[in-house]
Amino acid sequence: DAIDRLNDQMRQNGRALEFGVDKVLDRTVVTVKNSETGKVVRQVPDETVLRVAHHLEEVKGLFQDDRI
Repeated sequence: DAIDRLNDQMRQNGRALEFGVDKVLDRTVVTVKNSETGKVVRQVPDETVLRVAHHLEEVKGLFQDDRI
């Protein structure tokens, strides 16, 4: 809900910023877009970093032993 309000505020102020939450990592993601084209100019954290983090989450389960 807070992210929706923040995104609304950014749009009202003419800012090309978009806030979201990565559901796998439960981490905030900020996207900067070109206001004319809508193309992503920058994302924090970077898409590559998010992909690596997602893979680490998947692999983490392989190292856990449910019998312990």
